[in-house]
Amino acid sequence: MAVKTRHFFNSQKTCSCSMTGVWRAVACMTGIVVIFHSPRACTHIGRTMDMGSYFRSYADYHPEKMVSVPLLCSQLEEKEAIFGGADKLRACINYVAKKYKDSCKCIVVANSCVSGVIGDDVESITEEAEEELGLPVITVDCYGFLGSEFYDGYIKMTHKLVERFFKPQIKIPNSVIVLGDNGGPWNERNIEAYKMLKALGLNILGQFPSYMPLNELDKVTQAEVSVIVGGYGRNLHDMTELANELETKFGVKSLGAIPGDLEKTKSWLNEKAREFSREADIERFLVEEEESFKQKVAKYLVRTQGKNTVLCLGRSLKYYHPGFVLDILEKLKMNLQGIVFLESYSPKESKELEKMLKTLTSVPILEGELANKALNEADLVITTTELKQNLKQVYLPLVGSSGAWGQLNFMQAIYNVLRSYKRGGGITYVR
Repeated sequence: MAVKTRHFFNSQKTCSCSMTGVWRAVACMTGIVVIFHSPRACTHIGRTMDMGSYFRSYADYHPEKMVSVPLLCSQLEEKEAIFGGADKLRACINYVAKKYKDSCKCIVVANSCVSGVIGDDVESITEEAEEELGLPVITVDCYGFLGSEFYDGYIKMTHKLVERFFKPQIKIPNSVIVLGDNGGPWNERNIEAYKMLKALGLNILGQFPSYMPLNELDKVTQAEVSVIVGGYGRNLHDMTELANELETKFGVKSLGAIPGDLEKTKSWLNEKAREFSREADIERFLVEEEESFKQKVAKYLVRTQGKNTVLCLGRSLKYYHPGFVLDILEKLKMNLQGIVFLESYSPKESKELEKMLKTLTSVPILEGELANKALNEADLVITTTELKQNLKQVYLPLVGSSGAWGQLNFMQAIYNVLRSYKRGGGITYVR
């Protein structure tokens, strides 16, 4: 009998709305106002994401330090779904221009599934509004879930900002622009990355997109170098393209991405330290980081050593890499009993994943009753999708983090689950 999941996910999709990606790309860019060309309920998605981010940061003792930009809605209803919503969008744009006339320097329109289905020519509407109002009114060709997902909206809006607002600038020596979201400048993930950059003697001008006021976007192309924080697969690919564009068009040299692994980060930092003549500073920094890492892993081993686990995989390798998980389990000295492929994989994807896993581990791939038996006997299960069984589950994070933070954060989640005296049930999502 196959392993049952609570929800079916397509392995190739993040199952998220592109409107929230557009929103996230400009979420804290003071001077911008965002319109969701959508039914009112869709706007709730963006606000819920915003609120969730705020409370997560607050709970982690690193509260957000920037205020989100205004988010409004054109409020499409049944009538517009039949006759079109162009008039509603025009009215909403004019309302924004009037209400925020002193603070709004740019209007961004994010499109919903509804506006895509009814065929509103949003690009023509925004061009007309820009000419009439005398301020930028921009949109991208993403329509909610309609052939798009979060990253499509996020990266397309990011490139639109580059296209509209960037120009070559004189460089500020020893300055860096941080590329990527990774939870914002106040997030622990980025705090660690910022510490590394400062140890290299680099002055951080800002984090793009999302976290720079519109009137400070000039700083991006004033930076001498760029560095990517967080991400794996699709996210890292998109940010790498952005970094290459900034280097080719504006002369901002790319330092690449800070790896999401302590050993790889050490190599990356040593290489960059030689470029910036900061070898002594980096040597001291790495000694402290390694000692801190060892102490934390030693604490986790009290609960994790010798525990049995099963790894359930059901997402595309664009979003994670099994090698990351296998390395974590090895460091925690856990016994991986088997690997289970969930039902979202096609036969072709299963073969490709199986071939790749054979280069990483000799742990068997389990099916049917063998898979269910291993799951029921495991102390915890690591999975990409919530399972129906009443098991202790840790949800595999889909994107990496810079430096050792991602490793330690994942270890902490496993440790916390094993500390629980509850026999089974529930799922822990790794933040």
